[in-house]
Amino acid sequence: MEDNFNIMYNEISKLKGNKEGGLEKQYDEIKEEQAETMAKGIMKLDRVFADFEKKAEQSQSKCETQIKIMKKEISRSNTENEREIVDMNKRIKKSAETISTMQKQVEALQLEKLQSVIKQEVIDYMRKEISAQYDQLEKHKKKHKDCLLYTSPSPRDLSTSRMPSSACKKKKKKK
Repeated sequence: MEDNFNIMYNEISKLKGNKEGGLEKQYDEIKEEQAETMAKGIMKLDRVFADFEKKAEQSQSKCETQIKIMKKEISRSNTENEREIVDMNKRIKKSAETISTMQKQVEALQLEKLQSVIKQEVIDYMRKEISAQYDQLEKHKKKHKDCLLYTSPSPRDLSTSRMPSSACKKKKKKK
């Protein structure tokens, strides 16, 4: 048992000795290792953050460049669109003038056609009227034959009577 006691005493003494000088040393060593590890980690983080900041600045610079390019393109596009709108307005105005001219031509053609139709109707009406009047004249002619009444003796007609009936008969004979 004494041996066990001595072993335990020695172990306790070692622990006490470690506690008094060795544990602090180990603690300090661990602290130093942790401090070095932390310092290395902080340095790594500093590098990462520096790279990140550098990349962020580059990205921001690229974005600003892209924004400038897009603004120029939009400006150019707006200018082109404005020109196209002006050109379209000119074409629309020209088309409107052309349509107006064509409408006037159509109206003139329609007027000419209408006048032509009216003229033709007037001509047809006049032909019918003339034809009707001619027919009436012919009927009237048939009803009333030519008859000359002599009121005085004619030098050519000394041998014939002065009576109208004889003059009418003579005319009939000549035909």
